Amino acid sequence: MTAKALNVLRTLRKGNDPCVDFPEVALRGGKAGFEKIIKLIDELVVQLKTGEKEDDAKKDSCDTEFDKPEDMAKVLANEVSDLETALSDEEESISNLKAEIEVLQSLRAACSSRTGNLDQTHWSWLSSTKGCCRLMCRRTSPRRK
Repeated sequence: MTAKALNVLRTLRKGNDPCVDFPEVALRGGKAGFEKIIKLIDELVVQLKTGEKEDDAKKDSCDTEFDKPEDMAKVLANEVSDLETALSDEEESISNLKAEIEVLQSLRAACSSRTGNLDQTHWSWLSSTKGCCRLMCRRTSPRRK
């Protein structure tokens, strides 16, 4: 078996390649040299597995760190959208209130043109009578300007 391994190593050799020379020397040197190589290979495999685990942990950590800004951007985009919707609702509310103010002002003008300029005595008399208060717009009183 050693002879077959040496033949394979010789056919794979390309010039002076230390990767091939070392196993070849170990195979010629006997059983002890080959066991040392196996031991070194086993230690190297353990080191590689440990390094692979560390690399995987670092990769997961990096993936998490890279995802944080993306998640934050999505949250901020949703907040901006919500604020734009709220702003639109408030603008609509303001325009509705302006329309209501215009209606109330026109009603006030209509009420004051019908009643004329009444003094305080007339207003107190009108407010004490029962049906007149319902006919008059409460906000049209000159004393409440």
